[in-house]
Amino acid sequence: MYIKSIKLTNFKSFMGEHIIHFKPGVNYLVGNNNAGKTTIFDAFNFMISTVKKSDYISKGYESESVSVEICLANVDELKGSLAKYEDYRTSKNELILLKTSKETNIKQGNKKVNMNIKTVRLWNEQTKEDVPAQFENPVGVANVATALFNPQFIYADLHNEDLQDFGTTKITGKLISSLTNDFIESQEFKALKDAHNAAFGKDGVNKYLGSTEEELGNRLSEQFGSSKVHFKFNFPAATDLFKKGTIDIEENGLRTDASNKGNGMQRALALAIIQLVAERTSKRQATLLGMQFLIDEIPAS
Repeated sequence: MYIKSIKLTNFKSFMGEHIIHFKPGVNYLVGNNNAGKTTIFDAFNFMISTVKKSDYISKGYESESVSVEICLANVDELKGSLAKYEDYRTSKNELILLKTSKETNIKQGNKKVNMNIKTVRLWNEQTKEDVPAQFENPVGVANVATALFNPQFIYADLHNEDLQDFGTTKITGKLISSLTNDFIESQEFKALKDAHNAAFGKDGVNKYLGSTEEELGNRLSEQFGSSKVHFKFNFPAATDLFKKGTIDIEENGLRTDASNKGNGMQRALALAIIQLVAERTSKRQATLLGMQFLIDEIPAS
């Protein structure tokens, strides 16, 4: 499956209707500065984000609607958590998503549904006899887009702190989290949990908090009757532990934080991470389309 095309209507510098076609694999957008290449990135972000019409409508077209339509091609049978979208797979094995500022009231099943710029819609060509083919919203406002594709934006002015963010929604975080399932089941991780329980349990830090717990309990009891207060320190989720990670780069035996390297090294590191995540995501097929990397200003190799 791949993104076959994107259609922009009155979207920023793309006045009127414009369709951009893609092929499976790597696609390149080439053009002069201010030609609208980065605006294509904005269009994908428009589909998955909370947006306002005024931020995207073409100048001079304020009285008209702004919209983005994405066609996903080569769609196999949808199963599991994505089975809810199976009825929207067209006869050409495509899924067509639309987000527009044009408000629409439709008959969907046995109810009337209002759709606006907050709604991601799917084309349904298999509606009942009394309902024409139409765009619908099957499962809620924006769930459709985020379930079906996962764009990762890499801008030319990417800050190193963005690259080194180990949060699970970030690129490096996705790489780390994909490799840590075995670690969570390991003896080392169990030993870490045991050590945490010892350090933050009744024989650990709580020994030093006992008098404070008692004093708080007494003051609470004055207002609400007999009460006791206990401080509790739960073991953090593994993903929270990994968020504190950083990246060092070793050259000639000297290790340095990546944030202290030059822009060239940091950019090369970003591309290396992207390549590795893309390869591993493709092999696992963890989501319907895996991830799509949209890279602004790719440097010459």
